[in-house]
Amino acid sequence: MRPDRDSRRTGQGWRRFGALFAGMFVLGSPGCSPSDGNSTAPVGDTGRIEVAPLCPWRNPSEDCASWFPAADRSEAELQILSALRSEIPRVLGRDPNPEDNARYVHRVFAKDRCVGEVVVRRVKGPSGSLEVVVALSLDGTLVGVRLQRAREPDAVLAAVDGTWLAAFRGLKQEAPLRPGVDLPVVSPVAVTTADAITAAVRTVLATRELATDPRALRRPDPDSSVGTL
Repeated sequence: MRPDRDSRRTGQGWRRFGALFAGMFVLGSPGCSPSDGNSTAPVGDTGRIEVAPLCPWRNPSEDCASWFPAADRSEAELQILSALRSEIPRVLGRDPNPEDNARYVHRVFAKDRCVGEVVVRRVKGPSGSLEVVVALSLDGTLVGVRLQRAREPDAVLAAVDGTWLAAFRGLKQEAPLRPGVDLPVVSPVAVTTADAITAAVRTVLATRELATDPRALRRPDPDSSVGTL
């Protein structure tokens, strides 16, 4: 599937973030079950939550048809990691960006059973922003990775689309995600783009583990949920 190269921002889901932070956050884990409300108060400064605008999921029905064929709905959740500032650099292995303070997770359901989750990351590519969609199973195994928007030349997109992106399927957080090890060697023209995509996937996997910390906060976001697929 070729990425949509329209560079205009739809604004869908972005305008709601002001209202999103106005309510109370509840504790939770990255699993599909909501918090029972009995958790203790979070540690850290929860009054200053710093998050950058998060990237929307633009093609949920099409993506789920490929990755979660039985899915019929999704629910969105914002996970705030700001209380874990000291741990984020260690887990990521680099200095964090503003986007690393939060995860916007789309939980995917087949009837009443959660079958996985989708996270979208916007990262910098050689020719502009890359929007990387990452699908995960319940145990954190990669189900699929694709570009939903990119401004890269056709030769670069042809090099990463198809076999190279498909190689992420089945990998987990402990995988090195290195060309020639568990990913195919990519054409030289696409190395920088492939590195940016791989970094986005690593971040999704690493921050998923951070979200299991009891200090992480989460809030369902029904207004921004995709809803029925």
